Amino acid sequence: MKGLRRNKVLSFTSVLVLAACIVVVGLFILLTNVIENNLSSADELYVVTAYVSADAEENKILEAKEKISILDNVKSVTYVSKSDALQELKGESEGIQSVVDKYEQELAGYIRARFDISFESYESISPLVASVEEIDVVETVNTKLDLYHGISKMKKAVTVASSALIVMLFFVAVFVTLNTVRIGIFYRKDEISLMRYMGATKLFITSPYIVECFFMGLMAVIMALPVSFL
Repeated sequence: MKGLRRNKVLSFTSVLVLAACIVVVGLFILLTNVIENNLSSADELYVVTAYVSADAEENKILEAKEKISILDNVKSVTYVSKSDALQELKGESEGIQSVVDKYEQELAGYIRARFDISFESYESISPLVASVEEIDVVETVNTKLDLYHGISKMKKAVTVASSALIVMLFFVAVFVTLNTVRIGIFYRKDEISLMRYMGATKLFITSPYIVECFFMGLMAVIMALPVSFL
């Protein structure tokens, strides 16, 4: 503690730098985890939408649903009729409800019945889409593959950036801490020489500096934790 007080300005600066490193690293790790959790919990990304032909017969639609449900990589299949799709549109358009009601007949002509197909993994999405497109009543198939790839690329970019920053901040923290210790050694060189002449071991001489580094790290953590939680 005496050593920290002797170089209080540099010691305090070192603690601030260490605390800043901890906060920045924590923020990047948090950002990476948030992106990963959102990607894994975004159920709407794992849905293929297959639009049904306007002239499809009801029995053909039921047969198509059965065919889709037994395909590989399929979790569940939900059939949404034209009337259900129109009700969904009304529910999503609260701000323009009057406009939707006014042009309900015109909108009904554009709305298509569809299958909402939940699947397990994007790795086997291409064979699934190809199989669904071969079904007679299916007109078009839409996926959110571009959005998925965009989020995945963002996640990879954040992971790479955070890893590089962690490595850089690690070297910055080590550099600042070592400089603080070296200055402390310089100011106490006469004391160290005297201890050597008296037969002190290397461990006895270096132990105070190890304890100083430990206290600086501990103070940095104490300062960084409240900021990180905020």
